Amino acid sequence: GIAPTASFNSNDATYVPHGGGIYIDSNNTIIRNALIVSNNMFTAASAGNLGTYTNAWGAAIGVSTVGYPVRSYVRLENCTLDANRGTNSVYNGGNPVYNNREDNGVIVLKNTFVQETEGDAAFLDVRNSITPTSCAFTSENARFTDGENGNILLKQPVDKAFRGAAKGDYRLTSGSELVDKGEVIGWMTAASKDLYGRKRLVHKIPDIGCSELGTGLLLLFK
Repeated sequence: GIAPTASFNSNDATYVPHGGGIYIDSNNTIIRNALIVSNNMFTAASAGNLGTYTNAWGAAIGVSTVGYPVRSYVRLENCTLDANRGTNSVYNGGNPVYNNREDNGVIVLKNTFVQETEGDAAFLDVRNSITPTSCAFTSENARFTDGENGNILLKQPVDKAFRGAAKGDYRLTSGSELVDKGEVIGWMTAASKDLYGRKRLVHKIPDIGCSELGTGLLLLFK
């Protein structure tokens, strides 16, 4: 299915191993223009746990394939992931290999902003099946940075990329490094809009994340 222009935020996942904001199992899913923020992955304290977020994978999104042998195929397009608490932001799991068959998922990210979580790096990818293109990350811990598949490593604090991330306002600022750094995707037309209702192809090159800057209008005052 397709879940366009949606927000997944402020979910507290207790005793759940992965997928704090979104959990996808054995399904083909496209998520566009989504804001996935402030989701918390908590795990039960036990003798085997080394910390609060031990085994709490995918604070923002977790993909698995418990419904073997179907593989989950997930695309995140023009999404914004921020302030999610857990071992990492995006988790691509799956069960161990049985009879030489891997029942792992595939995650494709395009034009997506991923803020590092409190606990670890952007991804936990046990099957090497996460592919980001024209995405932006905020930490040296990110596996995919400058110039690889058009991805960029932000060189400014995240709060300067948006109007007011701390207050939940993820509209871009004019000085944001996310502006005009995405790629045109097939669903984008002149009528396509971002999460906030702004046209997506104002400058013919989309911005990274759920928000698009400006209206493209030039106002003249006398």
